[in-house]
Amino acid sequence: MEELIEGGLRLFGRALYLLVRVLLWGIIELSLYKLPWMLGWLILRTLTGGRYPSCTIHQHDQAGVLESLIPLLVGLASLIALGTWLAHLLA
Repeated sequence: MEELIEGGLRLFGRALYLLVRVLLWGIIELSLYKLPWMLGWLILRTLTGGRYPSCTIHQHDQAGVLESLIPLLVGLASLIALGTWLAHLLA
């Protein structure tokens, strides 16, 4: 009987571990890649009059390395700047 309970708890623990990993992967993917890329894409498209980056907002996986990296870095920098500004505003 103890082995059955132990096996059930082990199965529940593995399922919970997998769920937490999937949720963390989704949060990291959204917060460190998709959101900064889309924000950087929007900023660059606005500043360049729609010329750069040449791919659409949902084609980030088909963009080249530089064309994918620049909007990502611009988006990350703008999110950091926004966070810094909000921290100073609320302090």
